[in-house]
Amino acid sequence: MNTLKQAFIRPILYTLILVIGLVFCYFMLGTLPQLLGRALSVYSFVLIQIISALICFLSLIFFLKKKWDIVLYKKAQLPSLTSSSIFILLTIIICIINRSLGSIQDLFTLSDGLINKLDFRLPIIEDKTHWIFSFFFAVILGPLLEELFFRGLIMEYLQRYYSPLLSILLTTFLFTLSHVEYNYVPTLFISGLLFSFIYYKTKSLSLCVISHSLCNLSLYFISST
Repeated sequence: MNTLKQAFIRPILYTLILVIGLVFCYFMLGTLPQLLGRALSVYSFVLIQIISALICFLSLIFFLKKKWDIVLYKKAQLPSLTSSSIFILLTIIICIINRSLGSIQDLFTLSDGLINKLDFRLPIIEDKTHWIFSFFFAVILGPLLEELFFRGLIMEYLQRYYSPLLSILLTTFLFTLSHVEYNYVPTLFISGLLFSFIYYKTKSLSLCVISHSLCNLSLYFISST
């Protein structure tokens, strides 16, 4: 019985440790200049976030891809036009729901903790060049790296041990946990459920990335208004 419990719990703990480690490394790299007391321009801040994401995500993606023997490029193609259209429409509906939810401010805020003193979120940028970098990070690079990691690797790994429903829920939980914007928990969880469901039904990472980009695009403009 203990062996069965360990076999059931081990993949959960393993993926949880991976995600916590990823977030910690990303957080430390992204905020190292602030921790050292160096003032950053908005341009430098966004650039550091992009470099940190590339280092943390890509190193872990290449390591786990080989360790778990998962072939990611086979999941790049889009499903049929009908299926793609249905899921894109579903994504638009979720974006509308997220817009109506808005943000639940201060619900998960740490009063005077370190996270409050370090603004880890991308700032609202009015300069055109800076805005392009921020937009690239939030709408293109972020969705691509996160879908490769969470759906392409984590969910694929969890499905080897658990039912589709539990794999979807666990992946969504880990996806939500990995984001620092905890005042957006409802929108993150709903969006994560959508991406995981799309991957389960289509096995298409490309469609997950498109859906993720659309959701981030809507949230990006919500946070900028």
